Amino acid sequence: MASQRGDFPWGELVERPTRAVALDWHTADIEEPGLDARIKSIGKKGVYAFEGCHDAHPFGTILYVGQSGAGKDLGGQLSTRIPNSLGKIGRWKSGQDRRLHSDVWNVVVRWAEVKDTATITGIEAMLICAHSPPFNAQFARVQLHQDYQHWMVMNAGRKGRLLPVIYGGYLIDNLWEESMAVIPGPGQK
Repeated sequence: MASQRGDFPWGELVERPTRAVALDWHTADIEEPGLDARIKSIGKKGVYAFEGCHDAHPFGTILYVGQSGAGKDLGGQLSTRIPNSLGKIGRWKSGQDRRLHSDVWNVVVRWAEVKDTATITGIEAMLICAHSPPFNAQFARVQLHQDYQHWMVMNAGRKGRLLPVIYGGYLIDNLWEESMAVIPGPGQK
């Protein structure tokens, strides 16, 4: 008998192809002495996130997710993109007085290198879609594009509040229809 929620095989193991990327996150306190020099030394392509407290999330949340090295920022690096994005959460000028906006506090920056630049935009989209950061407009509170349905992002290292595993199939609108397709296992046709 089919469940009330359609013919989906609830409680059964369903095989799905998956492409996984493991990210090793690093972190620094936004008010850490020498932060500018530390960020300049990163010099990689990848993704980053600001994490901290916000009036709507007083116990902490992912505030903003960004990327460097793909899309419009194809030639960019984390070392330049992170300082440029700090304006989302406060007034920030290298070597000068810095002030966070009044609705954020206890902010840290996290970053992870992504070696395959063709995947950076998708990884950023998955992080934003899964966390709905209050300072992101793009990808937030929308369903993920079909291209990323078989992607998995695994966050490790100093990941803070970033979810340990994000699966693209969970973030698209037709997960249940796609999952019903029988995908042959090893040795099956």
